[in-house]
Amino acid sequence: DRLGKTEPDLLFDRGFRERGLPSAEELLTDPLSAQLGFVAASRLRSSYDSFLRGEPVRYDFWWPLTLEMWLRAHWS
Repeated sequence: DRLGKTEPDLLFDRGFRERGLPSAEELLTDPLSAQLGFVAASRLRSSYDSFLRGEPVRYDFWWPLTLEMWLRAHWS
């Protein structure tokens, strides 16, 4: 019955603040994506800390974290 697209934002946000916190913390420790120049590690960490405090952030964290997971699995 939904007329528009369903967005799982609240589930992602809850996951990154609760159950996924250890995984996110590990991915943000010396990120390969920063070493390759795709992200600025300090800005990503600062934004993630703001996100954890419930402050507004400019982007969704699953995108850079997904990139980091992909790079760690597939980058040689």
